[in-house]
Amino acid sequence: MNQTKALPKQIIPVWLISKVLGLLVLLVICGGAWYLSQRFLPMITPYVLIIAALALLLDIINLALVPYYYRFWRYEINADFVFIQSGFFIRQQRTIPINRIQNVDLEQGPLLQMAHLKELKVVTAADGFSIAGITAAEADSLRNQIVQAARKAREENA
Repeated sequence: MNQTKALPKQIIPVWLISKVLGLLVLLVICGGAWYLSQRFLPMITPYVLIIAALALLLDIINLALVPYYYRFWRYEINADFVFIQSGFFIRQQRTIPINRIQNVDLEQGPLLQMAHLKELKVVTAADGFSIAGITAAEADSLRNQIVQAARKAREENA
């Protein structure tokens, strides 16, 4: 696997913004839980605060680790398989044989649109896999490459 490619660096700000938005939502939920516990069940307020503090701490640590996550994202696509490597603490290496691929989708949410990136999703009968964010031109090229290789593999097996 010496020909693996890294994701473009534009994905780091996308991940950071996504994590910050998640942190803001968590803050609102924790504030609401604190208010409701103060108003209706004051005896559980300390427990609510402890749980909220732990959740916020874990989310902040997750936010701080985004640059490290980037280092471990790799992918490779050739005529026989799609290889995806990800993970920081728990590293995952997935190899999807081309002849098992049923569908290839491209998705682009608002944050990916702002960064001019797309997410490539590879679907098999059993599971779905994705390459988090690649440039739009490369995503289109890889989708066409995978579809053609899958079609060729099916014709050879038929």
